[in-house]
Amino acid sequence: MAKEILWSEDQEFAYGIKAEFINKEDFIATVKAEHEDLTDEECDVVDVEVCTGLYTDETLEAEKIILLKYTNVQIENWYVGRIEEPEESNSIE
Repeated sequence: MAKEILWSEDQEFAYGIKAEFINKEDFIATVKAEHEDLTDEECDVVDVEVCTGLYTDETLEAEKIILLKYTNVQIENWYVGRIEEPEESNSIE
């Protein structure tokens, strides 16, 4: 099963469908690896939680009622994690 990560526009948050990952640690490891591939920089993934969310690749118009049966909206449980720069492990005092 593919482990797809979706990124917020500013790459401050990473999202992944919960069913695609073995557990939270698997999600974190996948996000870290993909982040490094995309940016050549390491990161920490913090505040990871599972949230139910809606996903669609089509634009929905604002202030309109659109019945879900006429869209391709998917309701899934998602891992959501915030991306931070890694803490320094070897600090000089």
